[in-house]
Amino acid sequence: MSKRERRAKPNKARGASSLQRSAWWLVAGLLLAALAFAPQVLALGALMLPTLLSAVFETAPGRPATRSVALCGLAAIWPQLELLWRVGPDHLDAAAAGLELRSLAAAWSAQAAGWLLAEALALLMIRLTNRRVAAAKARLEDRRARLLAEWRDEVAS
Repeated sequence: MSKRERRAKPNKARGASSLQRSAWWLVAGLLLAALAFAPQVLALGALMLPTLLSAVFETAPGRPATRSVALCGLAAIWPQLELLWRVGPDHLDAAAAGLELRSLAAAWSAQAAGWLLAEALALLMIRLTNRRVAAAKARLEDRRARLLAEWRDEVAS
């Protein structure tokens, strides 16, 4: 097949391959960061695992649930982030402090709350929009009925 024929044919799998390429760049970047700051990256990766999973599996444009999960998770792990930043890359104690069961449970719970918040707000907005549309529809139908009645009177006379 010549180059022109290949260009003329749309490549339906192009989106998947670009997603795979971006995922590989993400993995490569994380591995390089892990080599440089191993204890901190391991602790941060463990604390933010729900955010990473949400980023991988969410397909909505703009990834609103992932943003909500990440913000709630970062708010929950802020003390651990400060500790990891202060002690530097050479201390395994910082990683151990970041991986305590209490801090891990708090971070994952906050990220779960962020996901629930994003999903609940989406459902709430759908309900509010449906109510507004129904109210506007009722107003328009009422106005239509009044106009039809008025026009019938004018046409009949």
